[in-house]
Amino acid sequence: MRELIMMFSSIPFLYYFLPAVLFAYFAIPWIVRKITGAESSPANLISLRNAILLTASVIFYAWGGAIFLLLIFGLTVNSWLWGLLIDWFHNKDNPKSAKVALIISIVTGLSGLAYFKYTDFFLTQINWLTPLDIPLTGVIVPIGISFYTFQILSYNIDLYRRDVAVQKSVFRLATYITLFPQLVAGPIVRYSDIEPALHERKVTFENFSSGLSRFTVGLGKKVIIGNTLGEMLHVVESSGEKSVLSFLLLTAGFALQIYFDFSGYSDMAIGLGRVFGFKIIENFNYPYISKSVTEFWRRWHISLGLWLRDYVYIPLGGNRKRQWLNILVVWTLIGFLQGAAWNFILWGLYFVVVLLIEKNILRKYLRFDDWHKIARHIYTLTLILCSFMLFRSNNIFESESLYGQFSLYYLQSYAVLLLICVIGATKLPKRAFNRFLKPFPLAEPMLVALCLIISTAFLVDGTFNPFIYFRF
Repeated sequence: MRELIMMFSSIPFLYYFLPAVLFAYFAIPWIVRKITGAESSPANLISLRNAILLTASVIFYAWGGAIFLLLIFGLTVNSWLWGLLIDWFHNKDNPKSAKVALIISIVTGLSGLAYFKYTDFFLTQINWLTPLDIPLTGVIVPIGISFYTFQILSYNIDLYRRDVAVQKSVFRLATYITLFPQLVAGPIVRYSDIEPALHERKVTFENFSSGLSRFTVGLGKKVIIGNTLGEMLHVVESSGEKSVLSFLLLTAGFALQIYFDFSGYSDMAIGLGRVFGFKIIENFNYPYISKSVTEFWRRWHISLGLWLRDYVYIPLGGNRKRQWLNILVVWTLIGFLQGAAWNFILWGLYFVVVLLIEKNILRKYLRFDDWHKIARHIYTLTLILCSFMLFRSNNIFESESLYGQFSLYYLQSYAVLLLICVIGATKLPKRAFNRFLKPFPLAEPMLVALCLIISTAFLVDGTFNPFIYFRF
């Protein structure tokens, strides 16, 4: 049975799909010259390359079944039509009608996300609170629906704010929304960031080589480290031991796994975007070196944080008025966006409490910024690890002992892996590379090639290869 999505970390993608797309994308000038006998104009070349990317994105998303293509293209056309109407009202100097069009575009744009991701959750709550027994829909949540919904909304909102010009070509808008490097798990790319490149972009050897290097490093983070951590979690959990040590292993392992898994995917998306001439926003900036929870969330899933800041938090009043209420709204949304389950909502509310205490008590009355950096770092990691306990499971932890024979054995077995992961989540590897290896011209390409070879060997040998953030 095929996977529901063509994974970046899969043999079909790495050795069939991606090489075919790269060949078509970079060979198109030569192909046009062979067919027409003339050079293609820059504008025509961009249009042809956009068409190649759109076609590749359709194939990529349809890999596990084409049914959800109807949804993504339906939402795209919906956004495009309302965008045209918003622009028309602006040109007619009719801001009230433009605002109505924006509101309708937001409501209809959110309809797919609301139905597929949350219908059964709300039906379950209704059945629990009332004598009703409404059948659940059992619908499958389309991969990436949260990410491309946010991208669609950003286009219409920015258009209403007059931050971008209307996109009259539905095919260009579809190229932006379905761009396969970031389609299914982000980073969330705003239309304003990518719009210039849809019309004019340069493809250089420097971007190509650095983009492939970034992609390969992300692949290694996901396959070599993330997948191995996932196997560790499976082994520890399968032991059935209920000890404090086993629970700490599971929590720390999951915190590291989701980082290497998700940041690895982001690295791959950013690298592929660079290869094709697009600049995709950074999504992670060493979050585990943070010295406050506020700083942690400036470094983790950056594109989501910036999106909610600019489109939800600041419009509600930001820090100027009702800060506590604005934080409550934003973090309830963040929790709910992770998945339709109460543990995610409670996880969001957990950070409401933590951030309000940090901003209004620790900083104001306990001189938090003057604490020693080690103390602040321990404080931050403790609270983040506690949050992952809530994030990972619906079940309440029940301990039968401090440790057991299984947890001690697994701690010894995976100690080196965990140490490597802890070091790898800091800036130390990058600093070591820049100091000792970067001066040698062949060092980087050799390491990248080695990373690709080892990752391929892991993929050929292994069976555990999900992107765990897909389910959120």
